[in-house]
Amino acid sequence: MRTREDVVRFAFMNSAVVAGVKDKFAGGQESSVETVCFQARPGVSLFPYGSSVGDQEFVRRSVDFTSPLFEPRIGFPFGSSLRNFLYFTDNGQIIFPESRYQIFSYPNPLLKGFTGGDHVALVAPFWDDADFSSRWGTTFYQEYETLYDDDYRPRVVQQVESWIKRFTNTWNYKARWTLKVTWVNAPAYPAQWTFGTNTYQAILTTDGSRSFTLFLYQSGGMQWDMTQLPGSRVLMGFSSGDGYYENSPLTFQPVWERYRPDQFLDSNSAWMFGDPHITTLDHANYTFNGLGDFLLVQAQDGNSSFLLQGRTAQTGSAQASNFIAFAAQYNSSSLDSITVQWFLEPDDTIQVRLNNQTVTFDSNREDAEGQEIFNTTGVVLSRNGSMVSASLDGTVTISVIALSNILHASCSLPEEYRNRTEGLLGVWNDNPDDDFKMPNDTIIPKESNEETLFHYGMTWKIDGTSLLGKRDNNLPSNFTPVFISQLLKNNSSSENLTSECHGNKQCIYDILVTGNTSTGLHTKMLFSSYQQMNATLNQYPPSINGRRLVEAYMGQTTLIQYNSSSTNVTFTLRNNYADFKLFALEDSKLCQNTSCPVNYCYNDGHCYISQTLNCQPACICPQAFTDTQCFLAGNNFTPAIEPGLPLRIIQLSLSEGKNASKSEVNSSVAYILGNLDVRAFLWNSRVEKIDPPAALASGSILQYWRVISEFQYRPQGPVIDFLNNQLLDAVVEAFLLQALRRRWKRSEGPSNDDVVFHPISRKDISSLNALNVSTLEAYFKCKGYKKYRLVYSPYSGFTCMSPCSEDYCEHGGHCVPFSIYTPWGDRCEHLSMKLSAVLGILFGTLGALLLLGTAVFVVLRFWSYRTQCSYPLDSES
Repeated sequence: MRTREDVVRFAFMNSAVVAGVKDKFAGGQESSVETVCFQARPGVSLFPYGSSVGDQEFVRRSVDFTSPLFEPRIGFPFGSSLRNFLYFTDNGQIIFPESRYQIFSYPNPLLKGFTGGDHVALVAPFWDDADFSSRWGTTFYQEYETLYDDDYRPRVVQQVESWIKRFTNTWNYKARWTLKVTWVNAPAYPAQWTFGTNTYQAILTTDGSRSFTLFLYQSGGMQWDMTQLPGSRVLMGFSSGDGYYENSPLTFQPVWERYRPDQFLDSNSAWMFGDPHITTLDHANYTFNGLGDFLLVQAQDGNSSFLLQGRTAQTGSAQASNFIAFAAQYNSSSLDSITVQWFLEPDDTIQVRLNNQTVTFDSNREDAEGQEIFNTTGVVLSRNGSMVSASLDGTVTISVIALSNILHASCSLPEEYRNRTEGLLGVWNDNPDDDFKMPNDTIIPKESNEETLFHYGMTWKIDGTSLLGKRDNNLPSNFTPVFISQLLKNNSSSENLTSECHGNKQCIYDILVTGNTSTGLHTKMLFSSYQQMNATLNQYPPSINGRRLVEAYMGQTTLIQYNSSSTNVTFTLRNNYADFKLFALEDSKLCQNTSCPVNYCYNDGHCYISQTLNCQPACICPQAFTDTQCFLAGNNFTPAIEPGLPLRIIQLSLSEGKNASKSEVNSSVAYILGNLDVRAFLWNSRVEKIDPPAALASGSILQYWRVISEFQYRPQGPVIDFLNNQLLDAVVEAFLLQALRRRWKRSEGPSNDDVVFHPISRKDISSLNALNVSTLEAYFKCKGYKKYRLVYSPYSGFTCMSPCSEDYCEHGGHCVPFSIYTPWGDRCEHLSMKLSAVLGILFGTLGALLLLGTAVFVVLRFWSYRTQCSYPLDSES
């Protein structure tokens, strides 16, 4: 019985095949894979689960078990591959095997967490050794396939799509395959000696090119007693098995935090980026181009206080400003005052000062993720490329990054500061309508125009000396910023300049006000990335302790007592009591028979003994077959590829300042193109220097290269549409952002992306060979199946379409695959010809014999007639 509201946390993972969220970095390689953790607002619970919502219950009363194998028809993009198989285990994993025969449970988590060297592709919402051999615990799962029917989408799928769109800014996402797995009251190993159970959920979803996973933990439902566990090595995150990985933020935290993911991802964030665009703690967005030193946030509770200030300067000669420095101060009853300052330096570097002393990072001292660490009492500073983060007393985190000679920052606050903040980052109370509150408590409406919000922001200007000290230069007294409405009105070519912003207002403003496309695209990227780090803290429900299993006898009253440390707690058994169950469990038996009957599977099907089918034989059939023994062809399937399929070929004109070697350029370009949204890159067929290096006035050099790159057409998924219609824009974007991605990556070894190329445009790319859909049709065949038709759609590619999928039967008829055989026996293990088929064959044979006899009779009769009617002509001699 769940008597409390649940808390949901998400881990959104963008597949390396198609990255819905770009330029974030996971683990030891540059990648478009990302894991971001969120906590939902009050009222959001686990997705409904159990038999009452159509879930399948699956449990084995053994120490370890694995689920049935799932085979998404469109595959599941993960890492460098399109995965065709997956299964879950009792140990909190979802595993993607290389083949359907590599099924293992992997009970023991990796000692050092996920790394780039892992060889097993898996997603781990809570990987630790579970034990369902006692009477406790179960799992539920449900698969949702929404490939063709756009009119009906289950509510679960709609909610998944809504959350993905909301938290990842992926507005065009439409799930085609979704899997929901719920571990309910899972006991730890060994079950007979440990106490407490865990309840959590994982959602996997893909549209065929992008993939996401959501991790959800029931509030108060993660109750394993870590003091009783043999290893205490729980692992959360993912590894693609080919270099892309991410560990949960809790992975390297104390053990009591790692085992309580429902309680310890508990901060809220605000962000400041670009020509200052600000997202408040309650996620209201606005642009403020004030000039001076400003109070960003001030917060305090009974034990501590926190202050964050920012300094702006004019952005070149533009009528706009940007951040050039930040300062944070933390005070608590147990620590001396801590002040950290970040100052922008040339070449996108940051000078960091701690209590007025310059911080020097030791490059030989790195944490588990490759970040340089400076650690002292009450503060941990880490540097990763041009990003420097500070954790103050383990409660407040500030991260500052330098891009395009602008400082951008994010700030995360603990729950204790809720309802106790003021400044440009707003009032943190989950109500964005009161975020624009001035020092005199006057509230500006959220829908106010830019000029009004500018005057609001100026009320938080610091008139005296700030934490950043005295400025080196005097500010102009008559500075007035330009607003986006003015820029759009006065710039007739704005649409062409800002086309790559795709409607992002912050990006549009920065490009128009600075005239620099790169600055605007950096802003767009940061805005999208920070949106995903939105972690709104849910108010925790009350703590309740009591028996999970209630035993009672019919006709007798049983009194059960539950205790709570909170006041005003009401216990209610809802009318929809799917959480409350009466059940009996039996011990399962291991399969005694291990061999299949001879010729059990037809048409090249593979036979195996299935424990999930009570140790009965089962078949793994080719894609087209719909029945259990590979008799009836009726499914749609991916066509076969004919030999000689041409390649998609482009030519790139590149420049770099390293004077790199041919092999370095080749590997760097291959790495960038190999990580495009759709993985179709094959190789670079030619890499050559165009001219000798050119010396620049700054003393650096500029080397030009010509690269011919080839891509492979594939029939499945959106590969064809991507290569023909989206490839060139995707390549421009990849080279534009690769330098930024390189700064943000977390590397533990040599990089494959050593050469940083200058941004390119469409004029730097030439299309040398592309095949249209009608030409490609000749290379994809539906071999061996009559009446199947090759069908193309930009979203799913080429499909061999069954006639049953295309209204083959008219007037309400129901299309079923045909066979002359019918199964019989207790387990349908025997096959006999259908009576209709027998009679059809019999009467058909008799009819054929009758026709044959009739023909013979006619021929003989005709011959006899000719003999009787002929006579010799007598001749008189």
